[in-house]
Amino acid sequence: MVGGLSYDYKAIKLLTEYAHTSTSGASTMTDTLQVGVQIPVGSGKILASAVSSRVRSDVMADYRRHGLSGGYDYALSTRTDLYVATMFDKVAGKGSGTSLALGMRQKF
Repeated sequence: MVGGLSYDYKAIKLLTEYAHTSTSGASTMTDTLQVGVQIPVGSGKILASAVSSRVRSDVMADYRRHGLSGGYDYALSTRTDLYVATMFDKVAGKGSGTSLALGMRQKF
């Protein structure tokens, strides 16, 4: 089950999403909540997001996962954009990591 909402105030766009997944056989359930914003700046937009997940299982220890991300998406044209993003991810009791992505996207 997945559901989401967004509202565009023009100066800022607010986004939220909830997802519930379950796996038969392994009896694993995951609940995830994500909130984010998009802020228009020039020909692009600043992106920010926070996510939290809770995983419950009969075959492994339950755990929580949290993440923060931010980035910028710059429109070169209606079909092409450049992006840069960074993400911090932490799994309770397991550790954390940081990633960086940059690239160009072409829409067909």
